[in-house]
Amino acid sequence: MIPEALTQLDEEPVTLEEKIAHLAHHASYEVNARDLAGFGEAGALLAPGTRLTISWLPKDDDEDRIAMARAVTEAGCESMMHIAARRIPSADALDRLLGRLADETGTRAAFVVGGDPERAEGPYASGHDAIASGLFARHGFTTIGLPGYPEGHTAISDEALDADRRAKLALVRDAGMMPLLMTQFAFESEPILEWLERVRAEEPDLRIRIGLAGPASIKTLLRYAAICGLGASARGIGKLGGSIARMLQETGPDPIIRACAERYDRFYAGPTRLHFFPFGGFAKTARWVRTLADGRFTAPPGKPGLRIDR
Repeated sequence: MIPEALTQLDEEPVTLEEKIAHLAHHASYEVNARDLAGFGEAGALLAPGTRLTISWLPKDDDEDRIAMARAVTEAGCESMMHIAARRIPSADALDRLLGRLADETGTRAAFVVGGDPERAEGPYASGHDAIASGLFARHGFTTIGLPGYPEGHTAISDEALDADRRAKLALVRDAGMMPLLMTQFAFESEPILEWLERVRAEEPDLRIRIGLAGPASIKTLLRYAAICGLGASARGIGKLGGSIARMLQETGPDPIIRACAERYDRFYAGPTRLHFFPFGGFAKTARWVRTLADGRFTAPPGKPGLRIDR
């Protein structure tokens, strides 16, 4: 059992359990714009200043997004709004949304992606186009999140992804804002760690958040993996043995977190942090991560996962 005080301070963790607790304490989360009830239940489990990225779904409107961003800020957390560039109908619409986020909720961070539609609904064909509009800097945004793909992308080559990342990083920095990479979730540690090492060779100080799926059923994880177009992990999870499948289903991404903590000195530098997609529910994921942050678990020697204290 790890003293709770360790997770409240930036003391240097020494043991494997301390490193896992440290990573959990500094985790961020994705929340749905319409899930105010789920956010209220989970709020008490979050450390002050926890960053919450607010997803962009077609059924949501700007009032939903503003309401969630306001709730996040009022709870003492930091909101980061997803901006799906190809879903923005006009420059005026983006201008209004960013202005309201800044003025009404204090939001100063955005996670900018192209979005799902093959054709743009407005003037922005990509996240790069939206950032290049200058509207984020004009409204006082200080942090721009960019997507990362440890397992690659089903429709874009690794070379193109690398070139796009470099171009966006330069664009954000030239505008006087700070970039942050946030990755798609994966079910295996090796693709994450190999991708991280490649990026760190170019960007040793870049802030990076590694996306992980929170506790959820195998069926739910496979559904989201298919939606997100994940590669090897999506195929691999369907072939997992029964014991590993049950572990993922009943607890969460224990083996990945443990593997990252075992290479803590290389993983944590930069810095690198964890980001959770709560496909099984925000409150459930926040409760599970809090269990790790409070040290209510053990890391059995010679085994890939963790033993959670019930």
